[in-house]
Amino acid sequence: MVWIGGRVPTDSDVSRVVAGLFLGPVVRGGIYLYTATHTGLVTITLRILERPVDLDEDAWEDVASMSVTFDDPELQVVPLGGEGSLLSAGIPGAGLYRLRAASRARQESDLVSETGHTEEYLVDIWPEENEKPPLAEKLTSRFAASLSD
Repeated sequence: MVWIGGRVPTDSDVSRVVAGLFLGPVVRGGIYLYTATHTGLVTITLRILERPVDLDEDAWEDVASMSVTFDDPELQVVPLGGEGSLLSAGIPGAGLYRLRAASRARQESDLVSETGHTEEYLVDIWPEENEKPPLAEKLTSRFAASLSD
């Protein structure tokens, strides 16, 4: 599990899968990305965009998006319960954003890739005017198939 947002909440109950790639209920200030790897490394590429860009969905097994309200313009990407280091990225300001996550090799048992990581994520974030419901655009990995919304 990876937190993307401001300070990591210490009292949130994240027991429900949302759109196959996130954990909820959604908390103000950020979102939990649900990884198959419990302890170990994953690759995360974070792109802060002005507007959504096309995604080659054929290159990814799972794709989902949801609205998130960020309270802090400095986002932290924090691996929870596993290995890895803290990443950070700035957004234009606090407010409503759309977060789209795409993943591949989302199985704990998959072979380690040439980069040394088993799972790979591309996370795009752009400003959004109106909140939209979570959307599971594509869920084809074995791990996503084992989950239920």
